[in-house]
Amino acid sequence: MAANTSISIMSVSSSCSCLFIDASDALYCSLWNQNQVVKKWLGDSSMIATTVAGDVNGTNGSSSYRLCGPRGIFVNHQFDLYVADSVNDRVQLFRLGQSNAITIAGNTTINVTISLNKPTGIVLDIDNYLFIVDSNNNRIVRSQPNGFSCIMGCSGGGSSINQLLQPQRMAFDSYGNIYVAHTGNTRILQFFLLNNSIDTTTLAAPMTTTQEEVTSKITSTMVQTSTGVLSTTSEIKSSSTQVSDISTSHNAEVTSTALLTNPPPTLSTFTTTITLQQLTSNKSTFFLSCTDRVAAKHSIETTTEIPTTTTAAQGQITSNIQSTTVSSTGMTRNTSLPMSILTATTSLQQPTSNQTGGCYPPNVTLTPSRSPLQYRRSQDISITSFIDIHCNRSFTVTTQWSISNYSITSTIDTQSSELFIPAKTLPYGIYQMDLTVTILHLSTSTSSVVVEIISSNIISNLIQYGTSMITQGIHQDLCLNPGSHSVDPDQDIFNASEWTYKYYCRVFDVSEFPTLQGSLLTIDDMRNDSANPSCLSNRTGWRFDNAINSSFTILSGSLRSNRTYQFMVAMQNIPNPSKQVTGYLLVNVEDVDSPMIVIGCVISQMCISNVEYQLVNPTTAQLALFSMCVGNCSMVQSVQWKIYRGERNASSNVTQWSLFNQTDLYENIWFFGRNTRNLTIINEVFLSYSQYSYWRFQVDYEFGSVRRSSSALNVVLNQPPVNGSCLIDPVNGTTSTLFNVNCMNWVDNDGIKDYSLYVSTSNQSKEVLVAYSFISTFAVRFTSGDEPSNELHVIVHVRDQFDCFTEFHLSSTIVVQADVTEMNRFMDEIQNSSSQLVNNPYVELLRSENQNVVGQVLSLFSNELNKINEETIAEAVANGISSTDISVSSLQTLSKSLNTSSLSWSEYEKQVNYYANVREYLIGFVANLAITTSNSIELQSSTLSQLTKSTNQLTRNTLGMAMDRCYELSESLCSMSTRISSEQTQTIASYLVQCATNLMTGVNGALQERMNVLDVDFDRATQFPIDYDTDVESEWSNLNLFANGNDFSWSTIEKNRNLYYQQQLANEIRMKTNAMMLMISSSLDMQLNVEQQFVVNTSEVFMSQEKTSLASLFHKQINQSENSHIRFPSTVQTNLNENQTISLRTLIQPLASFDRSTESLTNLSRSVSLTIVDENGEEVKTETDEDHLIEIIIPRDPQFVLPPMTLYNVTSSTTNSTQHHHQVFFYHYVNITSSLPISVHMEIHPLDVNISYLLIYKLDGIPQVNSSMKNIDGWTLLCAGDYSMTNESVYGYFIDNEQTVGHSSMVIGLREVEDDVYCSNTSLRNELPITDDVYSFRSDYEMRVYSSGCYYMDEESGEWKGNGLKVGASTNHYETQCLSNHL
Repeated sequence: MAANTSISIMSVSSSCSCLFIDASDALYCSLWNQNQVVKKWLGDSSMIATTVAGDVNGTNGSSSYRLCGPRGIFVNHQFDLYVADSVNDRVQLFRLGQSNAITIAGNTTINVTISLNKPTGIVLDIDNYLFIVDSNNNRIVRSQPNGFSCIMGCSGGGSSINQLLQPQRMAFDSYGNIYVAHTGNTRILQFFLLNNSIDTTTLAAPMTTTQEEVTSKITSTMVQTSTGVLSTTSEIKSSSTQVSDISTSHNAEVTSTALLTNPPPTLSTFTTTITLQQLTSNKSTFFLSCTDRVAAKHSIETTTEIPTTTTAAQGQITSNIQSTTVSSTGMTRNTSLPMSILTATTSLQQPTSNQTGGCYPPNVTLTPSRSPLQYRRSQDISITSFIDIHCNRSFTVTTQWSISNYSITSTIDTQSSELFIPAKTLPYGIYQMDLTVTILHLSTSTSSVVVEIISSNIISNLIQYGTSMITQGIHQDLCLNPGSHSVDPDQDIFNASEWTYKYYCRVFDVSEFPTLQGSLLTIDDMRNDSANPSCLSNRTGWRFDNAINSSFTILSGSLRSNRTYQFMVAMQNIPNPSKQVTGYLLVNVEDVDSPMIVIGCVISQMCISNVEYQLVNPTTAQLALFSMCVGNCSMVQSVQWKIYRGERNASSNVTQWSLFNQTDLYENIWFFGRNTRNLTIINEVFLSYSQYSYWRFQVDYEFGSVRRSSSALNVVLNQPPVNGSCLIDPVNGTTSTLFNVNCMNWVDNDGIKDYSLYVSTSNQSKEVLVAYSFISTFAVRFTSGDEPSNELHVIVHVRDQFDCFTEFHLSSTIVVQADVTEMNRFMDEIQNSSSQLVNNPYVELLRSENQNVVGQVLSLFSNELNKINEETIAEAVANGISSTDISVSSLQTLSKSLNTSSLSWSEYEKQVNYYANVREYLIGFVANLAITTSNSIELQSSTLSQLTKSTNQLTRNTLGMAMDRCYELSESLCSMSTRISSEQTQTIASYLVQCATNLMTGVNGALQERMNVLDVDFDRATQFPIDYDTDVESEWSNLNLFANGNDFSWSTIEKNRNLYYQQQLANEIRMKTNAMMLMISSSLDMQLNVEQQFVVNTSEVFMSQEKTSLASLFHKQINQSENSHIRFPSTVQTNLNENQTISLRTLIQPLASFDRSTESLTNLSRSVSLTIVDENGEEVKTETDEDHLIEIIIPRDPQFVLPPMTLYNVTSSTTNSTQHHHQVFFYHYVNITSSLPISVHMEIHPLDVNISYLLIYKLDGIPQVNSSMKNIDGWTLLCAGDYSMTNESVYGYFIDNEQTVGHSSMVIGLREVEDDVYCSNTSLRNELPITDDVYSFRSDYEMRVYSSGCYYMDEESGEWKGNGLKVGASTNHYETQCLSNHL
């Protein structure tokens, strides 16, 4: 490392004799001249140091709380401080939080064991033995159980190789060698540690359920000189599973972080033989205990061969571990529980094969598994497992978690294979978590991991939400209240009484914080710093607001106008003084008083307090801020945000801000809500201007022509992980291949949190989550790629602890083909309920209950089943089967060229039922998965959206299980949406909306006669229930529910019973789907700002959600897929004012819901919905007048094909009087019987395009027009070349649904008219032509009549209704125009 710059990190009043950094990154300094030891946390930018030992005024002395010339210092893992009190010839121990010390070496100890003369250095070893550099005695002494002994320089001072002269310091290297610096000889001596020897010992642990410990002695001789011998003996207790891998039969390398000096729980009960070989490494055996921390780094390398065997009847297991490498960087916290040498331990209780019937103990692997796992109390804990089961018979598996030293509460699910513990559940401490897996109540395995719960960093806020800068009037009191506004992430409420508070102030950019003799002066300190004067013009213009000083008020008039002040609070924890935190606030003082404005992050986890700044992630899709006026805010006239970018001067630590002048250009592109209380910044601005790491977001409130108030939030960009790469092996394979992913060398100051792996295909722009892992090396299974290349693009997101991630694209694509043979074998075994199913490799993976593994298996099968279903439908259609009878076309339907053969109806039914059974079997494994983290929700939601995509293959059981799980996932998303990023919220929402739509389509498909009834559903509906003889009131036995009037035939009963159960499920799914959409919309709404929009646009569903003002609703058109849209008129009536913000959600689903009363009126229509809610989440009702209607364009299913036109040979009837019966018009009868109003659309295509017609009609009667009568309901002229004729030379005319209400039939009359008489004469165009002449046709014509309707679903009754809706004239073959006066 090379550097030519430095920065100051701590202010001290004199030079430091010794420095030490403890486990919490606190820096200690011994001040020889000041007779003190001070410390400061390195994570705090404050320069303030706190006195932790010695008189606070620097007075020397020999009492227990004073020091005289302190030199060497050392802090152990319990944060106890050891001080070489040099002039007092002693070593003092200051327990954590104590100001009075205990003398542990020197003449003033209670039991004098050694005399010291000017001790200058001290070090503790791993066993808490104290090494003292006794400078004026020219030696180094070491504590022992019975006192102290000399180990170096024991023959007096001198210059020989075994003598010391005024030694000052000593240290260990990683090999256990000791280095001594002694000033008298101006040299540094190295004392070598001699090689060790280890006895070869054979250990045997008998087959028993009791815990058996095995012990080996490891002895090493460190240093031998003419004056003495230094040696250590370490006893290592170990269980057999610590050094054997029971799941492999090959050579393996095991890596651990440390060796134990305390015995872990014995977990293995196999008969095991272990041989410890003589060490051949030249490394030392100066062992580190995992339960201690020392300043030096130590490493150990051992070579151990451990053959492990059992009899074949018990399941032969052989493992040879050739080498074990153990390393430690020191500094691990002391724990009450021992830590395992392996990352996770497994205990197997193996009964005889006769007892288990061929089932062997499962192998259980936990992830993450390194021990101890450290979690802050504010973090959720998630431990996943992989359960590898080998059993050749049907079996039951139970899983049970237990946590040592903790009584399980209802908030923790202990019977899932994954353990999820919500944040703030476990108290601080060490816990061993055991997962016990039992098969058939006989064969049991237990896997364990140790978890340590540590404290989170306190967030010190002087005002609400960590606002960086506020405006204050000169005549206003300024209240700084860290006791109320600080945040303890580990607790629901910050405990202000556990902290001390010191307040400081300076004039910003003019002076520094006042100091005196190197110590900062608090605001209430009356002493002066001539170079940095006090902030207060009135030195007594302040007060403490309570007894603990957690609130501090600057009285009005004490600050000067037109100045900026920086206030700082230094807080120290009383129970644990090593915990310190600092908070800052900038205050602009102005002449005019105004309310205070505070700023915070909408998603609090997106902003991490970082001293004077908020740390934000540039890789997160957006940063959403809110502002809030505190005080009298009733007169707010305007709000405006300004954006500044900053450049920091490294030498002065000053940030220079400049206005970002591109905000207008990127309005509603990068910046949303600039004139509202909330501001959203898209991360594109950070990525496009990556040279700027500092940003300021300032909001200005205007209360009138004079009163204004401003506040700002200063942010610094977090840096994502760097310098790493990821590899995958192999790069070609099948869906059965296990691909290994290895992410190496990633570096991040905050630490790596996890790795998420995504894939995309050439035809799929969206990345799909495949796996997430807490460790850098993991294995995955992939779906097959798109044909013909079968290529997949693999992307890994490497995420740090604050969720800033790097997106790493693997340099080359991978090729994955479907393993058709294995997949077909698995599906055949499902279909046949084969006994071989329990041994199928896919079943073993699915029963692992591991989220990644189960999700990957379900996804790869879903992918193949969906491809097969497309081909099956195409083959059936190729054989003449109507596509509208077997499927619902997706949105954005694209024609695909498939090489298809024809498929008969019976063959099609067979295949659909076959794959429906497979889907039902597969979806059962989703219900066993725990819902834990946001990644868990995303993975399961993605899996379900794929598994339910082929809606014609969803049984009622499949629909019910999928609905329950999608609903649960929606609940979890809603509860978690305030803590996860907007992009993940939107991704999950997209999957859940697709899942809900698939289920709605699947359950309504059979009811709408768009899909065939599945065999398994029909059989389950019609088979006799078990309680048939006893439960006479059951629905199944009530034949009146299933009869058609008086038709009680068995075939009718069976058919209608199945439809009854289908409709019951449809009602349940409809209600749950509505509730799901409310939860999803609520989750999205929190992330959206004004004029922001979220869109889901897939083949399954279209959904958009946006925020806007009510005023912008006027004339607004919301465009959707398939040319669908909603257009609002110029006036809309609501109970809101125009400035209020509303949320709009539109939804298009492929199939409208079934309603028995609508018969077949909706089975070929899409479903379009619109929901408007206000800022409180309440639905907004809208109304319009009849002259300004809301237009809704609803597409028809593209598979719907209108019947062809019918040719009418009217010319022949003209010449044949027996056919026209002397009629004036040629009549057409139309049946319009319907439970709901419909519109009637007529299309006439004359074979001679120059022919014009007169059309009349009568509802429920025959229209007649002649000189003596006029009995019609309507008429029109169809003139050649007129607007009524389309480009295809077809006349069109329609009668809207309002006219047909209450009628069952309509008769249309048609006759030719002379074009030059009626159509060319504009004066006659509006007069009904009247004649008594019989019709005479010069040309035949084709005619087609069809109907349309517009309906809305009444959510209370579940029925379609048509009141207030009118079919528009723009309705055509492909879409219906609906006009509404209400929503």
